[in-house]
Amino acid sequence: MTKQQDDKRIKEISKDIPQELETTSSPTFSGVTLSGLTASRLVASDGSKSLSSVTNLTSWIAGTTDRVTVTNDGDGTATLTIPDSFIFYLHARGTL
Repeated sequence: MTKQQDDKRIKEISKDIPQELETTSSPTFSGVTLSGLTASRLVASDGSKSLSSVTNLTSWIAGTTDRVTVTNDGDGTATLTIPDSFIFYLHARGTL
């Protein structure tokens, strides 16, 4: 499609939208459904401002060496684990 064809198609589609829709517009939508996303997943944007579902929470949550381990569960969730050695350390210090 040429830019002229794109512009014409956008004008046709925008006739049904009850607000002005230009490249500089900031429209407000209610009840938007984005078919490219996964339901009940965290949503992130990339450098191009495209939205995507987060598949690996370990890219968002960091553990601490010998304190907290973060494991990707593969289903959109993560498991946080505190090693026994750290629990014993806290207990020995009287902070647990």
